[in-house]
Amino acid sequence: MMSEQTTSSTSPCWLLGVDLQPGTRELIEQAGALADAANRALVVCAVLSSQSTDLDENVSDAQLSEVSAQYGFVRETIVRRGDITEELLLCASEVQAEVIVVGRRHRPLQHTLYRGRSIGELVAAVDRPLLVIPLGKDAS
Repeated sequence: MMSEQTTSSTSPCWLLGVDLQPGTRELIEQAGALADAANRALVVCAVLSSQSTDLDENVSDAQLSEVSAQYGFVRETIVRRGDITEELLLCASEVQAEVIVVGRRHRPLQHTLYRGRSIGELVAAVDRPLLVIPLGKDAS
């Protein structure tokens, strides 16, 4: 089971939600470039499924941190399990994120964020600006 990392820093930052599926590195790079242009640090929040069938079940905190550490603009990596919307909002409050950044993957007949959650669901729930970066087919 993964441990949860927390932060006590309150400097202005953006929060990036990732799920370690294809396109995650691209998303970190794009979000980092945008945050850097806005002169903000980026906090990566990896929200993984709590289901035992999750492909990410065996990914360790150290592996997640290693992925993010390649990028100098990433302040820290926080690992959570559970509902994507709920965990991103909790994490955004904890780190006092000014903006929440997420990726949008193209799926046949619908656009989803993670595990079937629609962008509309997240937009309706967030209490701060939301930046959506298209991935895959949507990026062109």
